[in-house]
Amino acid sequence: MTWQETLQNYFKTHPTLNDENRGWLQKNVLLDLDQLIEDMSADQIVTVFNRKVKGANVLNNSLLIRTLIWQGLGQILAGLRDPLMGNLRSFWYEFADPIYSGNDLYQELSSQKDPEFKAFLVSRQQKAIQALLRRKPALVSALGPVPPSGLMKPPSDSGIPSISQLETKMAKRSHIENLCEDCIQEFVTREIFRYQGPFQFMNHNKGAGLVGSRASLLFFVEKEGLKDKYCSRYFKKYNISVLWSEGQPSFLMCESFADQLRAKKVARIAFGGLVDYDAAGFSIARTYRNHFEKLGFATKGFTILTTPALFTEASLEKKSSPIDRPGITKDKKTMNDKWFAETGGINGKRRGIHVNHATESRVDKAVEAWYRQAIKFK
Repeated sequence: MTWQETLQNYFKTHPTLNDENRGWLQKNVLLDLDQLIEDMSADQIVTVFNRKVKGANVLNNSLLIRTLIWQGLGQILAGLRDPLMGNLRSFWYEFADPIYSGNDLYQELSSQKDPEFKAFLVSRQQKAIQALLRRKPALVSALGPVPPSGLMKPPSDSGIPSISQLETKMAKRSHIENLCEDCIQEFVTREIFRYQGPFQFMNHNKGAGLVGSRASLLFFVEKEGLKDKYCSRYFKKYNISVLWSEGQPSFLMCESFADQLRAKKVARIAFGGLVDYDAAGFSIARTYRNHFEKLGFATKGFTILTTPALFTEASLEKKSSPIDRPGITKDKKTMNDKWFAETGGINGKRRGIHVNHATESRVDKAVEAWYRQAIKFK
């Protein structure tokens, strides 16, 4: 079969496709495009993949990337391309970058016309501001509140790059690379294909895990540096499953681990998470649960183990820090507000603390209590 016939057959008969994800494909992918994007000219691409933004024609990068993913799926299934067998970035290398570089499509990206690219640059500027304010706290009063749209003209002596200064070719390449990963995840979370399906994406992300005989009890930490201190010990002591990551867990990592859990006939998971005592840490814990629920597992228990009780009073006083740092964005402030309302912070103050400062014996007691409770869950 041709790649077109292969995709038509996949769309109609693949067991994971249903009315909902077929509808998403019809809305977000050019299913009827009968020509490979790699064979199109720059003018054809810009004409076919365009949208109106404030009256101007703008290249619809999301539509282009999603259609490229769909066509790539068809080519691999039809035997016209080999599976990538690499990390997520390999899609950008093999499929997207040759088209963007070969047709000068990176120059189509403009913060003045493309709101997604503008948001990407604003995010980069905010990170630069946060890093600078940690070194020069006195800049807080000079800067004032940072608007969600970013600083178009930062003070000349502040050292903060403007949006236009950040708008480099390297930034444009990074934006498209990130967009590729985001779009691939859309296909996976909507169960159109799996990471380890036809493309054969490999889990090269930091983080890994072990599946115990009590496989449905899953203990996780957000820092790879805590693997030996906690994960390895609890795996041996309780025969439970353990996972560790470096910050937010990737969906690819969880998909790979999910296959191991299914091999143990696990359908329901009791989660126990040891994360930083702050809004970001609690978000990481919930991401673990959300990823596994999207992968088809039910939650029979979910416990964030990190509380002020894990730390000595001296640590809480000397090693905690304010959650509202200088130059905080509106979204981060909202996130902190919700976390503080949920937890009460530290002694009623808007402060958090890294889990690395927890007392090991106190963590052991908290995990023991969680384990004793979790083994009762059906």
